[in-house]
Amino acid sequence: MTTAISGQPVRLRCMVHATPTPQITWYKNGDELELPLDGTDGHLRVSRDGRELLIMAAGPQDAARYTCVARNLAGQMEKNFDLAVHGLISSSLLVF
Repeated sequence: MTTAISGQPVRLRCMVHATPTPQITWYKNGDELELPLDGTDGHLRVSRDGRELLIMAAGPQDAARYTCVARNLAGQMEKNFDLAVHGLISSSLLVF
């Protein structure tokens, strides 16, 4: 389980070493993450080689199972990341 604090960045790394170089695809709860050609949608970024997914500022909507799938001619491999996002606890003093 990977945990994050709400509002903080989260970096998920798909460390795969294969020959030939694999194509890496990221999924959130089984649905492929479709990002623009520059690899970012303003909230999510994928590194040029696809090995890192960066959530710029995690929020409750980001709590999910992320999967990276690496494919090449020899086959495929996948890794799951279960992300939990926790809010910050704030306290206030009430004066009557």
